[in-house]
Amino acid sequence: MIDFLKYASGFKQLKAMAKTALEQIDKNHYEKFFIPIEPKMIICYGIAFCKKRCQVESKIVKL
Repeated sequence: MIDFLKYASGFKQLKAMAKTALEQIDKNHYEKFFIPIEPKMIICYGIAFCKKRCQVESKIVKL
């Protein structure tokens, strides 16, 4: 599991910021850290917060 957190300045930005967090995981290739243990899949989470609300976006990377 890989997660990346972002903080939004408004509620309207939550979904976009959660997707931005997932894009950052892709851009930085964080899944490569798990390759030596040979998992079948990795679940990536992008999480955005604004005050007491949050938005979670996820994707599954099959190796």
